[in-house]
Amino acid sequence: MMLPAPARFDYDAVPAVTAKALRAQASRIRKTVSGATKAIIEIGCDLIAVKQSLVERGHFRDWVEAECGLKLRTAENYMRAAQFAEGRNATVALLNPGIVYRLAAKSALAEIVQSVLDRAANGEVVSDGSVIAAFDEARFQKQEAERLQKQANRRVDSKKTLARREAGSRRYDEGQRKENERRRQTALLIIDGLGQERSTFLIDSLPHHEDWRILEILRREVDKRREVAA
Repeated sequence: MMLPAPARFDYDAVPAVTAKALRAQASRIRKTVSGATKAIIEIGCDLIAVKQSLVERGHFRDWVEAECGLKLRTAENYMRAAQFAEGRNATVALLNPGIVYRLAAKSALAEIVQSVLDRAANGEVVSDGSVIAAFDEARFQKQEAERLQKQANRRVDSKKTLARREAGSRRYDEGQRKENERRRQTALLIIDGLGQERSTFLIDSLPHHEDWRILEILRREVDKRREVAA
């Protein structure tokens, strides 16, 4: 994720004398901001050392609020800034504190961090707006990628559900086909066993084809007669 192109003030739009004064003031402000960032890094280093010495839970918060007048969250920002600046103090000091806090966040993308540091090292003035825009764009791209992935997952799930339903329908149809074939073969066996006339008599004797209980009674009576004959 690349940073937006740096904004350039049009000094040609103001008188030359004013432009000269503005450039000088901008230089002084950047130096002051750099000094503020350096001070924050130094404070953060001191706070880290204090926190390491106050290992018992709660003591660091009490000390920082009572002795430094700082909220714990502010102290933690300073410490993160110091840790972020380790090994690259000179470059980090060129950035304003707000940018440093954003870059030091755990969620900051490494490519954006490196892009900001490279620009600062090359003498570019990196603005809050450009860094915020880069993070916003990265957040949007991530959300968009997640949205598209969810859509793709839903399509895959939908296809899988449809495939399962179709497979279930095929299994049901195949089961019905086999059952119908089994019934047909049973009917043929009955016809072969009884003969055409007796089979016709059996059919005519069962006018209500759904009343299969008659067949159960018929089976029991046949079994009884077999037992008597035996």
